[in-house]
Amino acid sequence: MSQHKQHNPRDLMECPPSLRTLNVFSSRTRQWQKKPFVREADAAGTFLHVSATMHWTTEKKILSVYWRGSLYVHFHGAFVMRLSLSDGKYRIIKTPTYIEECKQARPYIEKSEKWVVLCNNV
Repeated sequence: MSQHKQHNPRDLMECPPSLRTLNVFSSRTRQWQKKPFVREADAAGTFLHVSATMHWTTEKKILSVYWRGSLYVHFHGAFVMRLSLSDGKYRIIKTPTYIEECKQARPYIEKSEKWVVLCNNV
């Protein structure tokens, strides 16, 4: 008799979902408001895949930067989400994943004058 691991149905869903509602602070109204963001292009994968590629760390590294009207949010090495605050759209930027380096990876995000960079301290 073979034993099959039961997966949560959520494990096979796209991650992140095509519609994402986030709490956004408005400097104009000085209040938090719920704002929907619609994903452009592909997801990063399924919840199961994305959670397997995340690099959890207790180090205090930069997880987001604001650059040229977009907020770039780094999700623990699995992907970077670029949120366009003006049009309510977001895009997933997949990051390279190397299985052997995953155990040692300590990724973080930075910005320069010309672009946003995902860095890795190994």
